[in-house]
Amino acid sequence: MINTTISRRYFLTAGIGSLITSRFLLVSGVSLFVPIRSIFAEVDFPDPDSIRTLFRIARILYPHDDLSDIHYEIVVKTLVQESLENDSTRQLLSTGFAVISEKSTGAWPDPTDEQLSGIIRDIAGSEFIAKIKTATILKLYDNHAVWQTFGYEGEAFSKGGYIDRGFNDLDWLPEPPPEASPVYNRNGS
Repeated sequence: MINTTISRRYFLTAGIGSLITSRFLLVSGVSLFVPIRSIFAEVDFPDPDSIRTLFRIARILYPHDDLSDIHYEIVVKTLVQESLENDSTRQLLSTGFAVISEKSTGAWPDPTDEQLSGIIRDIAGSEFIAKIKTATILKLYDNHAVWQTFGYEGEAFSKGGYIDRGFNDLDWLPEPPPEASPVYNRNGS
């Protein structure tokens, strides 16, 4: 017979491990258990074609070949969730998709990247594009996983500033001549 009793130590260790894991998943915005694409399949608005177009617009506006799709999917998920909770956002997205559909001249729901880029340029000043830009900036560039890809270490104040932490670690530029320094004295010292 198998011993089914669980010790208090095992229970606490497993619970703390689960808590740390769930905290990581919530902070990073990544779900290992439910892929974001499956969440999109369950959403009534916008339709899957609009979701795909929204994803492509975010990628075109802020292209980063080194970033995986999941980071852009988080942006789209945020916009979709907001549209489900806010009628004005839902209307704004619906109107934007209607404009893209109209301007894609028969290519909707799948205009080419060149067509979509041209449409984005045409409607660049619209609230629709501004909404996508804002969401992308807030959700893409404030994602700590994205920071690692870009080599950004985060704010430096809590770590003592930049003076002793890589302020002058430009290894991809040649050393500047001494006369380029603002403290360089014209006498050569």
